[in-house]
Amino acid sequence: MLLGFRPELHTLIRKIDRNELLATFRLLLISVVMLPVLPNRGHGPWATLNPYHIWLMVVLVAVISYAGYFATRL
Repeated sequence: MLLGFRPELHTLIRKIDRNELLATFRLLLISVVMLPVLPNRGHGPWATLNPYHIWLMVVLVAVISYAGYFATRL
């Protein structure tokens, strides 16, 4: 499917700045690589700290910030 959109992807990549591309890769790293690795169980007193839920909030804030940046750019 990606090969079918190859010309469109090339024009999109030419328009994106290097810093924007790095930010996209970082967002993918924290959401696709880091999130599944974290344990989904509570730690601490009364099992209140769940690393998975905390990191999910980090991903949510990063996605909102990322979408806001591109919305202002458009």
